[in-house]
Amino acid sequence: MSMRQRKFIGFALCAITLFFGALSVYGQERYAVIVAGNPHDTSNCEQFWAVTSGIYDVLVNRYGYTAENIYFLFYDRGDCHHVDDPRVDMIATKQNIRPVFEEELLQVRSPATLFCFFVGLGNATLSNSLFETGNAFLQDYLMATMKEGLPACFTEQTYVFTQPHSGRFAKTLSGAGTVVITSSLMEEGNNSDLSPFARLFRDGLDHVAGADANGDGRVSIGEAYLYALQGVAEWSEGRAAEHPQIDDNGDGASSYGIPSSAGDGTVALDRYLN
Repeated sequence: MSMRQRKFIGFALCAITLFFGALSVYGQERYAVIVAGNPHDTSNCEQFWAVTSGIYDVLVNRYGYTAENIYFLFYDRGDCHHVDDPRVDMIATKQNIRPVFEEELLQVRSPATLFCFFVGLGNATLSNSLFETGNAFLQDYLMATMKEGLPACFTEQTYVFTQPHSGRFAKTLSGAGTVVITSSLMEEGNNSDLSPFARLFRDGLDHVAGADANGDGRVSIGEAYLYALQGVAEWSEGRAAEHPQIDDNGDGASSYGIPSSAGDGTVALDRYLN
């Protein structure tokens, strides 16, 4: 039985929501992947849980995503136990992340959008950014390979990587119709405490005060990025600075802040989850 079949059984009561809520105004079905990696300690684990379970609830309660179209992977610790939560599908290992992209999402045939949100710790080599899953690093180039293998019906894709050293993901995942956001440049590691970027981005999408920059009553992906960027800039005072990146014009060269002379930001400012 596939993950989607198991989720369908577990969330059968969401059938009405699936019919009326899963389609956007453009007739596109919406999918999301949420991943929380290895936290290393209880404090990080609880922070990862607060952000990822929070973004799950924002997607469902504010934007009308259906439970069976959200793939939620979380890495548990013995002293931080959340995998039994009904929202979580499985443990966030590299072996479990790959089938989501290489099997589950390959079944999609109708026009669709994809929103991916990665929370955790990371590292970098001389040429690659890494996301730490429960048992191994997920490299930016492997993530790009999985993205390239997705069906063409995913015409709009948005990826948000909030781990330190995440900047290279913006280059390798760059492409037409794709928005990639990272919390830092590849060479920027985390400080003594975790960057608030993931939490601020979640809050921005949840319409916290100040996130709706143009006052139109909606918060775009670009506005959520700007809200998080400004919050990180304030938090970075007295710490090593972090520079959240965005690429949405397909040139593989990310920018800090939008709009920029490099041309990034136009797509993200006009991309909404609903």
